[in-house]
Amino acid sequence: MAESSRPRRPRPSVAGSRNPTGRPRRVAGQTRPGATPVVEEPVEEPVEELVEEPVVEQRGAPATSARRDPPAPDTAEAEGVSTSSTTDDGSTTDDGSTTDDGSTTDEGGSTTGDGRRTTLVLVVAIVVLALVGAAEIWYLNRDDTPAPSSARPVVVGDATRGEAVETAARSTEEILSTSYQDYDDQVEQATAKMTDTFAQEYQKTSDGIRDEFIARKTRLQVKAVGQSVVQASAAQAEVLLFLNQYVEKVVDGQPRTDYAQYRALVTVVHTDQGWLVSSIDTQ
Repeated sequence: MAESSRPRRPRPSVAGSRNPTGRPRRVAGQTRPGATPVVEEPVEEPVEELVEEPVVEQRGAPATSARRDPPAPDTAEAEGVSTSSTTDDGSTTDDGSTTDDGSTTDEGGSTTGDGRRTTLVLVVAIVVLALVGAAEIWYLNRDDTPAPSSARPVVVGDATRGEAVETAARSTEEILSTSYQDYDDQVEQATAKMTDTFAQEYQKTSDGIRDEFIARKTRLQVKAVGQSVVQASAAQAEVLLFLNQYVEKVVDGQPRTDYAQYRALVTVVHTDQGWLVSSIDTQ
């Protein structure tokens, strides 16, 4: 007990000790006397600056910002639904769209309205031509033997009319051309080109002038130099011929030659033997 009440000796200082004496404690808010107070400057933290990327504009394309949201997917195309747009005039374009003229276009851009219109025009043209041809056939064949009239003197085709005119010209030349050397033979050949009624009339006239014709050594030659159809049907035709006639004969012992021009209206009829002359009226 006695030892514990003795005061302790201070420890001797050790050489090189950094704190040989005890440092008084600092109390917050107190400064040592004679010491300069330390002022702490506020420290500013660096602020990151946002740097905007430069916008690059392409010629011919609209300027866009460097940052843009991705385009939203077309729900109509994703679901396979065809879309269409309406133009200012109310026509629609796109899948199965309608152009300004009312035609529709498909996805490939082909115009279906023009094709339909062209097809319709062709069909109408074919129908019209068919109707015209049928009407003409019906008109020409509505009567087996149509009668010619003043308004329509020729009621046959070109082939039939040409055959009738040619027969009238050649037959008339043979009938009117005669020679004293073979008079009877020529008369017989001429009657073969005529109808029975006209052949009988011709034969009677030929017999009446036979002796004088042979005595004067007459030669008669006729040539058709022009022809025109007056009326023509499938059964009968009237042809106007322009004739040149040459006559050689002996008069008072002297040869004589005469030349004359005249016209003749020749009628031919169609028979089982072909076209035959039924009358010759000289003018």
